Amino acid sequence: MKQKNGMNASKKLLVIHRALAPYRIELLNALSAAFDAHIYFEYASPIEQRFDASELAKRVHFRSEVLPPAPSLIGLKNYRPYATSLVRSLRPDAVLCSEFNLLTLMLAATCRLVSPATKLYVLCDDNEQMAESELRYGQGLKHRMLSYVDGVILCDSRATELYAARYATLDRERFVYFPILQDEKVLRPLYERAFSQGRKERDRLVPQGHRMMLYVGRLSEEKNLPALIGSLSRLPEDVHLVLVGDGPMLPTLIGRVGAAGLSERVTFVGKKEGSDLYAYYTQADCLVLPSTRECFGSVVNEALVSGVPVICSRIAGASCLISSQNGRVFDPMLPEDLARACTDLLEGLPPFRGDSLRPSLMPYSFDEAIRPVLTLLDR
Repeated sequence: MKQKNGMNASKKLLVIHRALAPYRIELLNALSAAFDAHIYFEYASPIEQRFDASELAKRVHFRSEVLPPAPSLIGLKNYRPYATSLVRSLRPDAVLCSEFNLLTLMLAATCRLVSPATKLYVLCDDNEQMAESELRYGQGLKHRMLSYVDGVILCDSRATELYAARYATLDRERFVYFPILQDEKVLRPLYERAFSQGRKERDRLVPQGHRMMLYVGRLSEEKNLPALIGSLSRLPEDVHLVLVGDGPMLPTLIGRVGAAGLSERVTFVGKKEGSDLYAYYTQADCLVLPSTRECFGSVVNEALVSGVPVICSRIAGASCLISSQNGRVFDPMLPEDLARACTDLLEGLPPFRGDSLRPSLMPYSFDEAIRPVLTLLDR
């Protein structure tokens, strides 16, 4: 039996993923390296976000295709009959798909009818809050399929434990925790190349001797940015907030900043990608993710890899990466908790003026995190 990275390299794995995004490239690279992987995307790019395809291509080490468009049927989201034809033609040993939806149900039915030896695994982005809601109120497709599928990979360790306790009494190993990570061996060299650019940006935006608080993401309601701006007014005056991203709330946020008299301490730099984004991570004194709704929050991993501590909403699955050693976790539903967490972390934290990238603050490596996933898919 041919082995790759300790896995069964001849094992045929069909992957149906929603779209290619930077925070999933290393996972797909790892699956391609470990198995005979056939990777397909539902969409050429994410619907909610847009990424530079040429930048993504530099990091991709797998072949992939986009599923052909399906007939548009009202009320039938994720209707992808071509995906079921792949099960018929490939007869894979395993199928890995994303979330519990119509496509997952179609794949499950096809596996049962035409390829009963094929195992079905689901990549699920539920956070703790979503898992609690499902356990309390769920009676639909997900509720039934959580017991049926051969394995579930979740990005929140708390959700993993909740689902395992309910649905895996006979097989706890069906539920695996894998946060949405990028490989530090790939990411840190990119940060190192962007370091000097980042220093120039920091010198341009933040006065000498002052501290730089960073936000990266969409400027939208669920990100809770008015609360972040409100918290800034209660922090020392040497703390400056730099927001990287765009979105529908930009005019409102600019108005909030002006009304609070914080125009000299807040800068909106727009959406950034690639080295232009990495530059900000290399220089920030801390990153804040204040969301009231967030499945995971990939920016937390990106900041930690660059050595930047994170103030993270407990709603986000990425809060599972945070301890007192690399940041603070707060409850976004408590109005004063964000300001408390910011004050606590920033107390005694001097402005970063080092000449090189700081050591990673991730609690473990990508290779350590991916191992249980590969073991599950190789069962």
